Parts: sequence; C-alpha cells; structure tokens
Amino acid sequence: GAATPTEVHNAYAAGACAAKLFPCADPTGNGGWSPKAVVAMKRAMPGVRVVASGGIATPKDAKAFLDAGCDAAVVGAIFDYDAVKD
Repeated sequence: GAATPTEVHNAYAAGACAAKLFPCADPTGNGGWSPKAVVAMKRAMPGVRVVASGGIATPKDAKAFLDAGCDAAVVGAIFDYDAVKD
C-alpha cells in the first residue's frame, strides 16, 4: 500500500492501474491517510485511481473516503458478527 503521495505517484509511474492507500485514518486524520489528504492528493494527481484500506471501521468512514474521491474502500471491521446478526 501507498503511505504517501510520492508512493502513489511511483505506483502509477510503474504502471499500476490503481494504488491502495494504506493505512487510512478515521475521518479526523488519526492514523494515516485522511479523507482531507485524499482530496489534496487527487487535486495534485487528477485521474489516479485509489483504494482506501486499513482503519476503515464504519460505514460512515467508508463514505467519507468515497466522498473524498477514492474509487473503492476496503472494509472488514464493520462486518463483525455482533454488528450484523440482527
């Protein structure tokens, strides 16, 4: 996964069709890529395709990254049994 905009650029320069942003943070920016950072990166590199991954724990978090311009978001924590059993 790409931890910095430079790594996203390098992935594209090497021929990647998309870059995985890892780790992602909660929407306030704690822990890695924030939605705000995605917006800034996409402004600097329009047309890049990115997938948010790692740290996305709720549907609200996933929506924030998709709204910021990510093409997809990898989720896992929201699918825990207690959250979906009813």
